[in-house]
Amino acid sequence: MKISFIEPHLKLYGGIRRIIEFANRLTERGHDVTIFHSDGSPCNWMKCIAKVKPYNEVLSENHDVIIYNDPNPIDYYLVKKAKAKLKVFYILALYERDLLKGINPKIYLPFPWNKRMLLLKKSLKSLYLKLSNSTWIYRWLKENMNIDSKLLIGGINTDIFRPVNVEKNHNEIRILCSGDPRKRKGTSTILEAIKIVKSVEPRVVLDTYYNKGISQERMAEKYSSADIFVDGQWYAGWNNPAAEAMACKVPVVCTDIGGVQDFAFHEKTALLVPPREPEAMASAILRLIRDKELRESLRENAYQLIKKFDWDKSVDRLEEILKAELSAKNFFNLSYIGQRGDVLSLISDKTRKVLDVGCSIGILGESIKGKTNAEVIGIELNEQMAKLAKKRIDKVIIGDIEKIRLEDYFPYGYFNYIVFADILEHLKDPWEILGKAGRFLSDDGAIVASIPNIGHYTTIVSLLFKRYWPYRDRGIHDRSHLRFFTLKNIKDMFQNAGLKIIRVEYNYRIIERPHKFNKLSKYIAIFPFRDLLTFQYLIVARKEQRRL
Repeated sequence: MKISFIEPHLKLYGGIRRIIEFANRLTERGHDVTIFHSDGSPCNWMKCIAKVKPYNEVLSENHDVIIYNDPNPIDYYLVKKAKAKLKVFYILALYERDLLKGINPKIYLPFPWNKRMLLLKKSLKSLYLKLSNSTWIYRWLKENMNIDSKLLIGGINTDIFRPVNVEKNHNEIRILCSGDPRKRKGTSTILEAIKIVKSVEPRVVLDTYYNKGISQERMAEKYSSADIFVDGQWYAGWNNPAAEAMACKVPVVCTDIGGVQDFAFHEKTALLVPPREPEAMASAILRLIRDKELRESLRENAYQLIKKFDWDKSVDRLEEILKAELSAKNFFNLSYIGQRGDVLSLISDKTRKVLDVGCSIGILGESIKGKTNAEVIGIELNEQMAKLAKKRIDKVIIGDIEKIRLEDYFPYGYFNYIVFADILEHLKDPWEILGKAGRFLSDDGAIVASIPNIGHYTTIVSLLFKRYWPYRDRGIHDRSHLRFFTLKNIKDMFQNAGLKIIRVEYNYRIIERPHKFNKLSKYIAIFPFRDLLTFQYLIVARKEQRRL
């Protein structure tokens, strides 16, 4: 694979270390790996065997995979414009999470930081493959933004970070922290805590390593020289310093933030304290100073646990994810394998059983499971797609919905929702299929369908002025469509199937393919232009209640 990383620079930061670790191992495995960054200068603090090139060469090359993690304007633009089969946003941190949830007007205020947050939100809402670098990020995105990502936890380079025998001064107690002056790193909290500790235990000496020019080869020695390592970050995607200290067998006191939840467990592998509370931090430090048995227990437990975070295992997972995604894109029409947030929004959080007809590779079904924890069963004609879908949802029936006897699999009334996401137009007799599907809905169940609108103005323009039917590989005029519908056709079809439409939503497009101008369509899609600009109708329908 030709794999490219987009980075703002190659300076000494934890996120950059992560990328270089991945890039080195992918290169060793025979992949064509390049790190593009601002000026293309080589990394001068860590061995990097991947190719390094400047930003201005990104758009002149074709990429199999392009990965970025920093939502700054330049990186975001380059990834958006780059030619790549697969684009990936690797989520290293979430920053101010309150600005990400729902609609928060503050994110649009004209401040530099808000620009970054807005690009972060756009990256999260994009159709790019999303990777989360820690479990808490993965869970938070699912629970708060209904975003599915792939978990890709990194590792610890034990060639660099390992226990080292260091001669210590027994008349002092050495406390080590990074000393990073950035506010969110919590160094000010550590300094306040150390003042409190020194008033009780004057032997305490605080040491730091930030910006002191210590080589990577000497970092293990630096960590190992400490009796206790302390980290005070307010937030982090993954706490590199705490993990590195553990790998050097140093007992750790750190803030109880998401970035440590994969490896720091209170009183087992570390002592956890709330962020920005120097008194709590001082108390934890004093506790470790006074309790030798606890120090030994923490350092040994943490050391054994952190060794399990192996970079080679992480690269195995990354390769597996990228190969599966590329395989899907190479073999299947990309129009039918993406996220469907519009369809997902029509499904109640409380649903228990869902049938996804034409489930593709299971991405929509996986999103439904993430939102509702429901049992999701799919039906898929394409065996390759079905094989991938089985990894995402509970069960997949391989076959043609027009030939499958649903009663051989399910009792009547079994499902709360039956989903037809861009499926009915591909069937020979969608009218009959809808009628049969209604029997398998529970009394309070619903059909959810997305159906392209053949009455879009592009059809009319093409026939009137070009005298041409626009056969295409996707969209309204997809050459594989067998049936064509306007809203009136749709209403008739559902009524004849004994289903009552209770909700109609409209997806508007000025240009049929995805395009930035389509954002304007909702402002001009007013009567009498609404149906002419409707690219797709979203339908929710329930069974007609029979009168006795």
